[in-house]
Amino acid sequence: MDYWSNQNNEYNNNGYGSYNTSGYPMRSRANGFAIASLILGIASIVTCCFGLFSIPLGALSILFAVLSRKNRTGMPGMSIAGIVTSVFGMLLGGFILFYAFEGLYNPDFREKYIDPMYEDAYGMDFEEFMERYGYPIE
Repeated sequence: MDYWSNQNNEYNNNGYGSYNTSGYPMRSRANGFAIASLILGIASIVTCCFGLFSIPLGALSILFAVLSRKNRTGMPGMSIAGIVTSVFGMLLGGFILFYAFEGLYNPDFREKYIDPMYEDAYGMDFEEFMERYGYPIE
């Protein structure tokens, strides 16, 4: 044992002989997968109005959160935040995607919600608008 490992002073007071003699507290190393999980989870929320982007980003975020747990007993806080944000983004993206297709292919929904908007904006309903521009709805 050397001299520095037995020091128990104001800079090294943990009693276990840490080699931090710089006078600054030891900083834990950042987990790249946890950071990536959080960033992708936030991107999943931001892109939720594009349902096809939100769902894969959320899935990748969850994967990175699980990978950040490697060699640890618990899950880092950033990983948990990444999971929460990705699940929220995926649910919101799926909800928006479902109702987008529901509005296009359900005539009752289209007549009740979409046709009045097209009447106000273009003076014709959605079906006439689509036929006029070469996309007939059957």
